[in-house]
Amino acid sequence: MAPTVGAVLQWQSVPHATRYTVQVTRISNFVAIEKEYVTSDTSLVLGSLVVNKNYLWRVRPFNEWQTCTGFSEGGKFLTVPVSAVSEPDADGWRCYPNPLSAGQPITLELPDKWLGAPLRISLFDLTGKLCAQQALQPGSHRLELNFPEITAITGSYFLQVAGKNGVKTQIVIIQTE
Repeated sequence: MAPTVGAVLQWQSVPHATRYTVQVTRISNFVAIEKEYVTSDTSLVLGSLVVNKNYLWRVRPFNEWQTCTGFSEGGKFLTVPVSAVSEPDADGWRCYPNPLSAGQPITLELPDKWLGAPLRISLFDLTGKLCAQQALQPGSHRLELNFPEITAITGSYFLQVAGKNGVKTQIVIIQTE
């Protein structure tokens, strides 16, 4: 069974919470937790998941004195293998080339509804560490992104685009020539 590169989970902050417990499982009643994390952030990058499997996840906020609420309703996702295919996804997004060579810019094609609104474009490593971030307000469907501080370092990254229409995440692989 080949592992996937990972998945990005995000949730809303909860008043008075300083940390969050995140649980991931493939069993709907959460009786067997496959992965459990504690983080102070409102997002988490997961790695080493089995390909083509449905996963469930939930979050419980807490602070030093108590839990702020019970576990969230949570969500679910399907893991898929990494692919070099550069066809647009069902929403009209495309990120290419992928994999890309060290130092090469990333081209991002956006659907109409994402144009003209501010976007935050972030690049995370597989541990969830923010490596680079840009704020843009795209006026055209095609953006060329340069992350000079990171695109010289080979590895797998999560490219995340956040705006008023939601969040899109794409795995980006940077390799040597």
